[in-house]
Amino acid sequence: MVVTRALEQGEITRDDKVLVVGAGAAGAVAAMTCASCGLDTVIIDRKSQPFLRQAGCATRWIDPMQYDWPADQWSPGRTFSLYSLVPLPWDADLSFRIAARWRRAFFGVLSSRLRFYLRTHVTAIVPVGGPPPSELKVHFQSPNLTTSKFQLVIRAAGFGEEICSIRDERHGTGTVQHTGPVFWSSDSLEKKSCGSSVSNPKVVILGAGDGGVQDLLRALTKRRSARAIVDSLRIDPSVMNDLRNAEERAHRH
Repeated sequence: MVVTRALEQGEITRDDKVLVVGAGAAGAVAAMTCASCGLDTVIIDRKSQPFLRQAGCATRWIDPMQYDWPADQWSPGRTFSLYSLVPLPWDADLSFRIAARWRRAFFGVLSSRLRFYLRTHVTAIVPVGGPPPSELKVHFQSPNLTTSKFQLVIRAAGFGEEICSIRDERHGTGTVQHTGPVFWSSDSLEKKSCGSSVSNPKVVILGAGDGGVQDLLRALTKRRSARAIVDSLRIDPSVMNDLRNAEERAHRH
């Protein structure tokens, strides 16, 4: 959306050069969109491969409609087509399998107009001309990329590291008492007793966002997604219809 709106509003033209920082899902989509619009595009990542966070997770089930039910687009067999189309295959599967499909799609469009540099990060961005600046002079730390000028820089490098440790601050020591897995890492929540040697363990999930809710469902039911849970309940179709009507009315309200 950033790319298409910048073109529509005249912030950039098809003769301009764009830098995308971060080769995760958002960065790859931005860079692929730039290339499809005919823009000269460079995408960089400080890690060794794109989509590394998703690729390294063997247990996480990803569904683009995980939290959409009871909306009608959540019905079995429907695909992720009701929102802005993205150039990556986006369907329900284990995280590392989705990452593999994303890599094939991403590497399949690399060209002279879309270049990708690994183990590279930005050290400085210097405005040139203006105000507003006519160009952005970007300095890199990279084995293959030198200082270059761009008309647009899109930073898609994530929001920082998750806090996954509990510390005891009562006595001013800050001693780490427990460390759990980050959201995009493999875990044991779908295993019996959540992987614990205790037969009926107590589990605490810190955070009630999408990730926390998904972990809660997985820990309690041992199923991969909200869709699988609801399908197993065999809810009467008339009840589901009432829920969808309520959802639709809530959206309109």
